[in-house]
Amino acid sequence: MSPAGAAVSPGPDDPGFPGPLTLSERGQLTESEARQVGDLIDEVADADGVSPVNEHVLLHLRHGGDVDSSNFLLTTVDGSLVGYGHLDPTDPIAGPAAELAIHPAHRGRGLGRRLLTAVERASPDGRLRLWAHGAHAGAEALARQAGYRRTRVLWQMRKSLLAHLPQVEIPQGVRFRPFLPGQDEAAWTALNNLAFTDHPDQGGWSEDDILLREKEPWFDPAGFLLAETEPMQGP
Repeated sequence: MSPAGAAVSPGPDDPGFPGPLTLSERGQLTESEARQVGDLIDEVADADGVSPVNEHVLLHLRHGGDVDSSNFLLTTVDGSLVGYGHLDPTDPIAGPAAELAIHPAHRGRGLGRRLLTAVERASPDGRLRLWAHGAHAGAEALARQAGYRRTRVLWQMRKSLLAHLPQVEIPQGVRFRPFLPGQDEAAWTALNNLAFTDHPDQGGWSEDDILLREKEPWFDPAGFLLAETEPMQGP
């Protein structure tokens, strides 16, 4: 794989497009390519009600740094991006993971299958896990047709802050305080990784992971609370 990108055989031309499609594999994306991918992800999210990629991918599209991953761009002859694939090969236990996105106006033409085939061929060890966000019918059909089976389901659980909240008793000797950027990253990361040692997604965070999130517009340290034991008082 070349960091600058290499053409991947796109298969037969699609009569619904003005000319042939090009499927390219990239390492790091240029700023222009990252913007195109971000726009495509936004359009897919607007149509489906959920982002087609996880937070990790979104953060690295915005801020860079995802040096081990591969990006797959499916474009028309005029350079319009109609499909995107992301391959993360960094999990040596569970194996490489991929996420795909097809523009809502260009579905049902086999583009998802084309992207998936390219990603499968690029998997460094012949294994591949697919993430499907929101249980979209098209994504589930593509996975079944390609021989994949569901092995894991993630639930997003919510509670209205307008609902009644029970009174909380804070254990004696424990106090809460807001997170302090520039001071608490190392201690929080160490505790997070210890608490989630066996968790495939949460247990391997670095300080860079929290620093990336500190750059996001939603980040508010006042709402990021840490619990600490109070120092022992002498006699």
